[in-house]
Amino acid sequence: MKQNSNIFVLLGFLILVAVSGCSTNDDIVPKKPNEITLNGKKLTIKISEEAFSAEQRTTRAGDVVKSDTIDMGNGIIAERTILPDTTTAQESAVTRAAMAEGHYTIFALDASGTRMPDELSGTVQAGQFVPDQNKSISLAPGTYTFVCFNDAVTDKGTGLAIEGEDCANPMIGVTTKAVSGDLDEVSFQMIHYSARFRTEITSYTAYVDVDHTVNDFYDDSALYTDILMNLKGGNPTRGGVFHFLHTNTTFSRVGNQEFSSIVKPFKVQSGYWYVPVAPGENFQTHYVNYQPNVRVYGKDFYAFPGQFGLVNNATTPQLLPNKSYLIKLTFKTKDPLYLYQDGTVGYLGDKGTRTPIAVVVKEKTSSSEGTAIALQAASWWGSWSDMYSGGPRYANTTLYNATDAANDMEGYKWTWEASGTTNGEIKANNSDYNCFYAAAHYNPGVTVTGENVGKWYLPALGEWNYMAKKFFDWDGNNPGNMGADHSKGDAVFTNAGGASPWGAYGIFLSTEAPNDYYLYYLVMGGNYIAVPTHYEWSECYAYYGVVFSFVHF
Repeated sequence: MKQNSNIFVLLGFLILVAVSGCSTNDDIVPKKPNEITLNGKKLTIKISEEAFSAEQRTTRAGDVVKSDTIDMGNGIIAERTILPDTTTAQESAVTRAAMAEGHYTIFALDASGTRMPDELSGTVQAGQFVPDQNKSISLAPGTYTFVCFNDAVTDKGTGLAIEGEDCANPMIGVTTKAVSGDLDEVSFQMIHYSARFRTEITSYTAYVDVDHTVNDFYDDSALYTDILMNLKGGNPTRGGVFHFLHTNTTFSRVGNQEFSSIVKPFKVQSGYWYVPVAPGENFQTHYVNYQPNVRVYGKDFYAFPGQFGLVNNATTPQLLPNKSYLIKLTFKTKDPLYLYQDGTVGYLGDKGTRTPIAVVVKEKTSSSEGTAIALQAASWWGSWSDMYSGGPRYANTTLYNATDAANDMEGYKWTWEASGTTNGEIKANNSDYNCFYAAAHYNPGVTVTGENVGKWYLPALGEWNYMAKKFFDWDGNNPGNMGADHSKGDAVFTNAGGASPWGAYGIFLSTEAPNDYYLYYLVMGGNYIAVPTHYEWSECYAYYGVVFSFVHF
């Protein structure tokens, strides 16, 4: 009885299989993926990709292939460095562990090098090689060389080639196997027939805008023509008229940084470009040109051909296949930095919807506050006669002789701190101290929303001197010369809608002289700057002057 039961179970299973096979509803029984059979036995294909590696340098400088600085002539300084891309080390483990996705073609050569008629192709998806169609291959017992290549390689019938523009990571893998009754797997280690490049662009206070449609990476040497090879990807020669060219490269932001009160680097990075180079070829990096097209600090930057050749002399290192390189571009600007109403800093070309209220004299850092000068005077040519009536009620707690006054940086203290006045008054709050009061109540013409923006104050002589050296190229002497043309300093103010202090023959400061309690003031006119003695004040400009406010942030 037990034997009969087994027969009935077997018959039931066969009937179920027969009924299932007769079903016309494709949704009931899922289709099997296409398979490959070799001499009637299922064949498994495995494809792995050789990991790109950073080129190993032998110089003490270590990693740098090339580094230089280029003055672009429009206020932008470009620093360019080409170095091995060390991110490849992080990719290596992942690359070895996973199947290399993409579309591949495979054929076989017999021991004499004759190409076998059978060929197969397929796609690696989710770690599996899925053939384009069911394929049955017949090979007589023997030793065969199997060749695998991706779609970046062209099959010419009697050889392989890498040709055309926008080369996309060409790879070829070759393996030798003995075909016998037990062969059920063929594995390929795909070799890169290219060097790989990517770009990282750094600017400050804001991201650059990259024109993705005109951002070229190309060869202008007429040497990077088509690569022609034998059926195994060997014996490379060059021919044709091809120059590799990559455009439309996508850049992405690194992080998602916002405007800040501190000058910070903002970075964008590209995807990869591939420069066709076969194993055994000898090409040098100076044949490669990179022509970026970006808008940085409000200025269009498009390097003219050859200007950004990666290396500009013929003694440079060889460009090697399977090596990965990083082009780092850092853009700096000679333009002044501005403080905006929201408390952030930036260059005018990147202001967006922000409104500048002051130009930065000293940058803020993570450990120290920044300082800026207002774009407009708090008062132009006002009458300050009561400041010169003399008497200790106007005295700061520290008085400076002419030499020491040049180093006074305590303008905020003299304006806003009771400890800065001998009678304990806060000058900013009392209109009797009219220079201080005018500076402290400066109105920039827009509501200041940045909580980090401090109170406006009357600058000390040392603070003004620092500003004059920075923007007007003052030589530091008293009297002394400014730059050959004061228009450079003027533009710092006028380009942002302000007014230059140049030409003001009486700019009042918060530093106080020891004789008769006079405030120091200075003259900026012609091509010089000077701090007169108090005797000259009473004779020349004692009753009229200009007040410019400073602010910490």
